[in-house]
Amino acid sequence: SIHMALSNMVIVLEHCRIAPPPGTVAERSLPLTLFDLPWLHFPHIQQLLFYKSPNPKTHFIDTLIPNLKHSLSLALKHFFPLAGNLIIHPDSIRPEIRYMVGDSVSLTIAESSNDFTYLTGNHARNAKEFYAFVPQMPQVTYVSNTVVVPILALQVTLFPNFGICLGITFHHVAADANTLVRFLKSWASIAKLGGDDQAFLANGSLHPFYG
Repeated sequence: SIHMALSNMVIVLEHCRIAPPPGTVAERSLPLTLFDLPWLHFPHIQQLLFYKSPNPKTHFIDTLIPNLKHSLSLALKHFFPLAGNLIIHPDSIRPEIRYMVGDSVSLTIAESSNDFTYLTGNHARNAKEFYAFVPQMPQVTYVSNTVVVPILALQVTLFPNFGICLGITFHHVAADANTLVRFLKSWASIAKLGGDDQAFLANGSLHPFYG
């Protein structure tokens, strides 16, 4: 949806889906372990990260967003389960995280006229003032009695001439805090390197690990 009102002071500029580059990831399933199962019905984790970036809207649209999209796609090549879905079969006691070719992550691009300095200041604020920056997770779907649950949704909100906010909503069963930090650092590293995910691989501390 283009230019859709999200709240009185936030406008959605674009909604798209980002997948790993074609031909880079094969279909794969990762059954949940006993350590994963307690998180199966845990509420979604939601986080907001604010970054100062005193650039105009034209820089955001023409340079930053294309770079973020491209680097996100490359990051998902290495963290492909986040682009997949949680699959709950009616005849199995072990749900699984499954990535299939064509799976992707929901990405919302928005613009806000809210006061960036006020929102990021060291003082008390009403939590409701931040809701519009949190991405909505796509709906759960049902395919032949199998439940298909999205894992990750992202939102990038521009505050022209002040900064940006990265909003994250993810299913805890697919990743702990350490994994999410590795993913975000990997995405940031690839974006900083201009889309070079091979240089990112040189930093072994950011590599994902699948048990």
